[in-house]
Amino acid sequence: MSADPRRTDASTRTKSLLGDRLHRVTEATLAFLDLDSLLAELLDRTREVLHADTAAILLVEEGGEVLYPRAARGLEGEVEGAGGVPIGTGFAGEVAAGRVPVVIEDLDSSPIEVRNPVLREQGIRALVGVPLLVEGELIGVLHVGTRRPRGFDDEDVGLLSIVADRAALAIDRARLFEAERGSRIEAEAAATRLENIQRVTEAALGFLDLESLLGELLDRITEILDADTAAILLVEDDGDTLAARAAKGLEREVEEGFRLPIGAGFAGRVAATREPVVIEDLHDSPIEVVNPILRQSGVRSLLGVPLLVERELIGVLHVGTLHLRRFVDVDSELLRLAADRAALAIQNARLVDERRISHSLQRALLPRELPRIPGLALAARYEPASTASAVGGDWYDVIPLDYPYVGLAVGDVAGKGVEAAAFMGELRNALRVFAYEGRDPGEALKRLDSFVERQARDQMATLVYGVLDLESWTIEIARAGHPLPLLASADGSTTFVARDGGTPLGTGLASPPVSHRVVIQPRATLLLYTDGLIERRGQRLADGERALSDAAAAGPLGPESVCARVIKAMTSAAALADDLALVAIQRVAIGDVLALDVPARAEELSWVRAAVGRWMAEGGASKADIAAMALACSEACANTIEHAYGPGDAELRIEGEIEPDSVTITVSDRGRWRKPREDARGRGIALMKAFADQVEIAPADDGTTVRLRRRIEG
Repeated sequence: MSADPRRTDASTRTKSLLGDRLHRVTEATLAFLDLDSLLAELLDRTREVLHADTAAILLVEEGGEVLYPRAARGLEGEVEGAGGVPIGTGFAGEVAAGRVPVVIEDLDSSPIEVRNPVLREQGIRALVGVPLLVEGELIGVLHVGTRRPRGFDDEDVGLLSIVADRAALAIDRARLFEAERGSRIEAEAAATRLENIQRVTEAALGFLDLESLLGELLDRITEILDADTAAILLVEDDGDTLAARAAKGLEREVEEGFRLPIGAGFAGRVAATREPVVIEDLHDSPIEVVNPILRQSGVRSLLGVPLLVERELIGVLHVGTLHLRRFVDVDSELLRLAADRAALAIQNARLVDERRISHSLQRALLPRELPRIPGLALAARYEPASTASAVGGDWYDVIPLDYPYVGLAVGDVAGKGVEAAAFMGELRNALRVFAYEGRDPGEALKRLDSFVERQARDQMATLVYGVLDLESWTIEIARAGHPLPLLASADGSTTFVARDGGTPLGTGLASPPVSHRVVIQPRATLLLYTDGLIERRGQRLADGERALSDAAAAGPLGPESVCARVIKAMTSAAALADDLALVAIQRVAIGDVLALDVPARAEELSWVRAAVGRWMAEGGASKADIAAMALACSEACANTIEHAYGPGDAELRIEGEIEPDSVTITVSDRGRWRKPREDARGRGIALMKAFADQVEIAPADDGTTVRLRRRIEG
């Protein structure tokens, strides 16, 4: 029996039509690699080939137990609602659980529960769903529907199953592509984060000045995190308060000196928990925001992280936006990494600033110049520690007292930084007061210890103080816990002196200081110093003292040369772990020629008379000649101070020469003499003429010279 040609033609046309429809779906699966675009195109073509009103794809998420609507046509509300469907419940759940097609010809009379309200809201009456499988693994469900009852036949189901197979492969491939692209994006993001962190690190290394560093850090952090505001609050010295130190977009925080206790408000909570804190919306935040500037500036969202250095809290860094923003884990991690590097940079800059301030304070409190005293050669050195953390309160002072006495002091305050330097200044000033009130070094140290105790600062200091008599060349020395002075004789021998000493200042002086009398021979050098010169980690104190003794045993060198030799020998082997101060004094002969530079101040006149007297005495002049020329020279200096200079720093040059039968002294200045006042006209010149045989006054444009000459007994 021959086949009906009409049936054959119909079957051929059906297969051809089916092939065309499948080809269209297959094209869609190959045309897109982007998953969202792929799903949209698949649903459009599937709905078209099956003459359906709706189509939807649900994909397996969360460990393969829940289906989530991923794409829909005619059922967009299903995706927008984004409710999950547990496998085994509802229509799509039944398809996924059985992994076989499921057909509902009419929802109104279906035994299968339809749990998705969107289907009924859209008027869907008939549904057919098939599983999406890749190598036997369920990845989702594809279903189509119509708004009229429909009996989906085997051909419809078969066609949808074939579509599902192609779609499942395309979806799986697209997911792999997205995962690969996601990995690539994540790698690029990681590289970007690394670059951003490097930018913060560069900012941290680019400045030593703390204010400039903070400003640059905030600029870069706001740019990296695409934030509108940023602020850094640092922990104050009390350890309980945060203070706004730098801000971008919130400058008023710094200008108005905003502070808050740790634990209070947003920044206080970050500091207290030492963890990142996020506020998504300041208008509806369970975290109290105590800083009104944040609300007044329009900030809506905030992210803050602690600034930590070796687990120690030094402050808080926070960023904010003027629009609602959900800060995610990546943002927190990036800000935390930036904060770690910023904290190290801030700590380093703080140490540098503190060291700079400490050094400036110390330099300001140390003598700008040493007094020039005929017969006494002086030199001093201050060397700061190599590291900022070791900068302390080492100091020295030379105090001209009433002639013939000179006070000499070297001290060391326990502690480091600005506080130690400030305490050093207080000690130095207090010692000067006690030195002017009496010449007993031991008594001065006792009074200084009482002064320290009354300050209630819980600080200690060591000190060596001596009073030198320029006529007898003896020095009385007292120590309070300080290293031993070293006396280096002209023959190269050395001796540590004043071995009995009291306890450090600030300890109640359980062992009171004892004064020791030491005679300084001609060309001998006395060294006073702090422990930074002789103490080294891992080395015995005796070894340091021996090395100092060897370095100072240089024979008849001047004090400048002795200081240079000692510093080089004691510090060349390693970096200084502590500050050091050093004073060297030496007894020298004045000689036949006097050369003296004196500050143009009235209080120097007694020293001028003493210097002239000692010089003439060494030259063999009589007491009468000494008294006369000392007074004449003093009057010449007084006239110069009164008439040649106004207020300010200026100097006089005094030169003298002794011949067998006469002495000549010249006083020179670089000022222009003013006319004397009527009530003092000629008094100084008259006194000069009364005590000198010849008085010559030679004014010039660049200064005035007064020349005094007196015949002396041979």
